[in-house]
Amino acid sequence: MAYCNTCKSNDCSCNTYTLPGGAPGPQGPQGPPGPPGPAGATILFNRVIDISTSTTSWETLYTYTLTGGTLDEEGDVLIITAFYKTNDNTVGPVYDKKIRIRFNGVDPFNGLEPPFFVGQNKFILTIKINRVTNTTFTGEYRLIFDNGIGSIETYFTGLSITNLDNDLNITIEANSFVAGDITLDHLKIEKREKV
Repeated sequence: MAYCNTCKSNDCSCNTYTLPGGAPGPQGPQGPPGPPGPAGATILFNRVIDISTSTTSWETLYTYTLTGGTLDEEGDVLIITAFYKTNDNTVGPVYDKKIRIRFNGVDPFNGLEPPFFVGQNKFILTIKINRVTNTTFTGEYRLIFDNGIGSIETYFTGLSITNLDNDLNITIEANSFVAGDITLDHLKIEKREKV
């Protein structure tokens, strides 16, 4: 029922009326999807590991399986960062303490295993794989020392790898002449999509 705004009655001598509101209408149809967002980074694995060597030869401290097809386009990138720690070295270089990352049991960096140096007890090893095809990649290898004296960095092209369309076992490994002396403290694995 309409009411006059002035007298709030059914007096029709008013010229302005207020009508009561009706019930809301039904929801309209869903709009079209928005454009895709920018390619970005996906953290595949990020965990404190805290596993130490137990022998005096090469051993696997952790294995991560990358699902086949994760790096499915040319230009996709996988970044593996392993944080190691060891007891302080009092003499050196200590060539019997080494770390590496392998793929399905193969070291595509051809035995690049730099030694630990005097006074160093923390290391960050980062390997970056940039897919070229399902069996080849370019790679970056970077080892950072904990006290800021420097790093070892190198770049490789035309490296071979087992078929990236299949599962890939990534092993984080260490070798120390003293059992229990090298610890894999933390491991992070990240995928970046081609932009």
